[in-house]
Amino acid sequence: MKRLIFSNRISGFLVCTIVALLTLQVNAEDDPRQVRQAEALQRLLLEYDSCYDADANLIQIKFRSPGYHTAIKSGTQVHPTRESLTYAIALLKRDGRRDAERAQNIIRKVVSLQYRDRTTDHWGTWPYVLEEMEMPDPDLNWADFLAARLAQILTDHRDQVNLIAPEIERALKTATQRIVVRNVQPSYTNIAVLGGAVAVRSGELLDHDSWIHYGRSRLQDVIQHAHGVDGFAEYNSPPYSHVVIGECERGLQMIEDKDARIALEKIHSIAWHTIARSFHPPSQQWAGPHSRMAEERIQKPTTEFLSARLPRPVIAHPTQTQDKSRGYEVVKPIDCPKKWATGFTRAIREPYQIRRRFVRSDQPKKERVGTTWFSPTATLGTVNASSFWTQRKPIIGYWKTVLDPAVAFRVRFLNDGRDFASMNVNTVQRNNRAAFQILSMPKRGDWHYSLDRPEDGIFTACDLRLRLQLTGKGVEVTRHSDHLYELSAGTHRLVVHTPEPAHFNGLPIHWRTGKEQLEKESVAYVEGVAYEGEPLQFDFSRPIPSDWFVGIELLSSDDKVATAGPKVVSTQSGSRLIWSALQANEALGD
Repeated sequence: MKRLIFSNRISGFLVCTIVALLTLQVNAEDDPRQVRQAEALQRLLLEYDSCYDADANLIQIKFRSPGYHTAIKSGTQVHPTRESLTYAIALLKRDGRRDAERAQNIIRKVVSLQYRDRTTDHWGTWPYVLEEMEMPDPDLNWADFLAARLAQILTDHRDQVNLIAPEIERALKTATQRIVVRNVQPSYTNIAVLGGAVAVRSGELLDHDSWIHYGRSRLQDVIQHAHGVDGFAEYNSPPYSHVVIGECERGLQMIEDKDARIALEKIHSIAWHTIARSFHPPSQQWAGPHSRMAEERIQKPTTEFLSARLPRPVIAHPTQTQDKSRGYEVVKPIDCPKKWATGFTRAIREPYQIRRRFVRSDQPKKERVGTTWFSPTATLGTVNASSFWTQRKPIIGYWKTVLDPAVAFRVRFLNDGRDFASMNVNTVQRNNRAAFQILSMPKRGDWHYSLDRPEDGIFTACDLRLRLQLTGKGVEVTRHSDHLYELSAGTHRLVVHTPEPAHFNGLPIHWRTGKEQLEKESVAYVEGVAYEGEPLQFDFSRPIPSDWFVGIELLSSDDKVATAGPKVVSTQSGSRLIWSALQANEALGD
C-alpha cells in the first residue's frame, strides 16, 4: 500500500477497504493457492480503489493500445469499460461499506455505453473506453468480454444489484444476440469458448432455450475442432490460454446445463495439457512456438494466474512488472488437473523433442505443425509456416544463465522498425537446429494481420529487415565471417548461418550486427537488411521473388558448430536449401 496515493474522492473508502481486505486475508485457507488468489484480489481492489473516478463512475487508468481498433495512443489517461466492470465485481465480492453502491454506479454507467443502434455493424458491443465512443473499428469481442461479466453479476450478486437488474438483463440480452449473430468459428478459440459460455448462461438467466442449445453446440464444436490435433487452432498461446481457462472457470461457476459443463471441463483440460507440455521448468518459460503472444516472455498476470492453480508457483522473470490484469481475480480458480500439474515441475535430464499438429487440413500447405526442443537448460520452438505479425512467435527460444533466469531469442521481420505482418516464414527443425525461408505473403496487412491491409497490396517502406535478436542480461553478438554469426549469453550460443545467394525483390541481403541497452537488460541482434533508403513501393498483391534462407543452431559451450553449414541450391523453379544437419526430407524451398 505504500505506493498508493489516494485522492479525496476515495478517501472515505480507506477504512472500509482495509477492514474488508483484512477479512479476505483471514478467510483465505492455508492452501498457498487460495492465499495467492486472495492476495491477487486484494491487489486488484487496492489498485482500482486508487484510480476510481466518482464523477465518471468508472476507473481511470493509462491506456495500452493494441495498435488497431482504436486511435487512442498508449499512455493516455482513459476510463475503460471492461476493467471498470471487473472492478464492480470485485467490489461486490468485498462487500464493504458503500461497495455495492459504487458497484451499481459503475455497472449502470457501463451498461449505458453499449452500442444499441442495430443499423450499425457493431451493435451489441461496447467501446474500449469512455473517451472514444466513435471507434475507428469497434472490437466485437467486447460484447463477449463484458457480457460474461454481466452474467457473473446476475448469477453471483443479484441481491446486491437488484435495483438495476432489469438494465443489466437488457444489456446482456443485446450482447448475446450480437454473439449469436456474429457466430465466430471454433478456430477463434478464446472467443468461441467465451461466447459459447455466455450464450448458455444468458439462456438460463433470461429463459431463452435456443441460446442454451447454441452455446452448448458452440462449446462442443471447439472440442471437435481440437479432436485429432494437439490443442487449439490458436495454438500454444499464453494470454489466450489464460483467457480460455479463466472463462471455463467462470462458466463452470455460473452454468447449470449439464452438457455445457461437461464441454467446459474438457476444454479446461485440453488447455492445461497444452501448457504442461510446453512449459520449460528450468527457465520457467512457456516454450514456443506461439500463435498469439504479445511479449517475448510470459507476463506476470499469467504467472500469477497459473500459480493460483498449481501446487508450486510459476516464477515471473525479473523484468516482468505487474502488467494489466486480465480480470480473473474475480473468478474462483479451479486447480490444474493433477495429471498435467507435474509438467510444471518435471526434471529434464536429457534433451528431447516433441512435434505437435496444431492445424489439420486436406491441403498440406495449410497444416500447422510445431516442433519444440527441450534440454536441461534451454528450449527452442518453431512452427512450419507462419507470418511475422507482432503476436506471432514462429521461432522463439529461451535458456538459463547465471545472470538471467531466461534470455529470450526471437526472429522478427520489421517494416520501418515495426513488426510486419505481410512477411511469412517457413521453417523446419530437428532438435536444436532449424532452417527457415523468408517469403512475402499477399493480401495481408502491415501491423495487423488484416485490419490495415491496403486494397492494392502496395506498401511504401524506407526500411525492410529481418532481425534475429537475443534479449536478456549478459547477451553478446559476434561476427565470425560474412556468413556466420553468434548470439551468446552464459554457456549457450545461438549460431546464425546466412548462406548465399540471398535476395528479396531482386535486391541483395546485407547482414549486420548490433547491440542496444534497454531499461533492465540488453538486446543483441543479427540483421539481414533487404532495403533501406528513400521511400520505395513494394507490391505485395502477388508473391515477391525471394531466395532468402537462414540456418540456426542453439548450442552449449561444449557443442560444435555443424561441420557443413546450409547451402542454397538453384533449381528450375527457384532456390532450395539443403543442410545435412537436418533430415533430407526437411529441405526448404520450391
